[in-house]
Amino acid sequence: MSKRSLLFKVLRTSVVVLVCAVAVFATMTELGMLRWSPVCCWCDEVDIQSGRTRRTYFVAYCCVSAREQDSLLSRVATPTNREPEWHRVNTFSPLTDFSCPHNFNDAFVQIEMVSALAERNTLPPDEHTEVADKVLEMWRANKSDHGAMTYLHHEFAKLPPWRPRF
Repeated sequence: MSKRSLLFKVLRTSVVVLVCAVAVFATMTELGMLRWSPVCCWCDEVDIQSGRTRRTYFVAYCCVSAREQDSLLSRVATPTNREPEWHRVNTFSPLTDFSCPHNFNDAFVQIEMVSALAERNTLPPDEHTEVADKVLEMWRANKSDHGAMTYLHHEFAKLPPWRPRF
């Protein structure tokens, strides 16, 4: 067998294996077998100690990128020297347009609610800090965002009805 025919045979086999691997991966993803697995996904997380957020990308079970940033909650809350305690908010995968349930699914909504509460009520900075600290305290105590959502709904109920400005 010549070198040329051997090379052609190896190349052909490699292409067939690659096409089959992609087809199996796509089929398993479509059937939900790899949904939200670290084979290929991205996760949004929140640090319940400070309110910082992070987006992490995984490919083949390896973290390929992690970007942390301050949120409104972390900028307003009283600074702490505690170790970060990251919890998942959302997990997304290719061909999946929704996230599996996590204990902190509403954390980003609650961060926006704290911002909206400050804007609508024109909270003084010390009260804004108090609300942010209370949300973080409830996250830490409950290990979920459920109690904080109730607290924020009560805070919104105290506001006068909203009227748009024209």
